[in-house]
Amino acid sequence: MAKFIYAKCSVIKYRGGTVVLYPLAKYQAEIKPLHGKKVHAVIIAEE
Repeated sequence: MAKFIYAKCSVIKYRGGTVVLYPLAKYQAEIKPLHGKKVHAVIIAEE
């Protein structure tokens, strides 16, 4: 089932070049179930 999650956060580089969302804890419940799944991301960037 397709699902849309709106998370307002920063995308930062973490150890080993992994890219993570910050603050992740705020969206932990929504994002955790997506682990291991193929997802599509819509990025709206703000300078």
